[in-house]
Amino acid sequence: MCFGQRAGALRFTLFCMPPKPRAAKRRFAVGDRVACAVEDESDDFTVWAAGTVVAVDYSVAADAEALVPQREWTGAAAVVPYRIELDISRVAVLVHKDEHWLVRDLALQAAGPRQAADGSRCLARLEKRQRVGGGGWEVVDHATRHVRACEPPGSDDEE
Repeated sequence: MCFGQRAGALRFTLFCMPPKPRAAKRRFAVGDRVACAVEDESDDFTVWAAGTVVAVDYSVAADAEALVPQREWTGAAAVVPYRIELDISRVAVLVHKDEHWLVRDLALQAAGPRQAADGSRCLARLEKRQRVGGGGWEVVDHATRHVRACEPPGSDDEE
């Protein structure tokens, strides 16, 4: 999940960042509406929370240096892919990796449970679902943000 709502959030973010970040084209831009994986109210499970990307390739170098001075925080080692302001709290969270299981296009992923007490999970890259308003089925690729029509589950034409 992405951290920023609770005390110690930066420390958690820093230790979740990849040790050797790779340069990559970002999936989202400033102003994009996204669903971000954050802790729920109980702190036991996670939810998809709606928000807006407020920064891309956001540097945490100054804060990281103050928190963990024994490590060198230069270049890509001190950059997180996104800083997102959540709608529900207006708090900004840091996304430590540009992955489909941490941040998704809000048009393709509604706010709501991500990992819940009943055991349900919403983490898969590919999601087969009925189209909103009916009209058939679709497969959503949350990594590439591509959507394509597909056959309903259990049909003979299913791949």
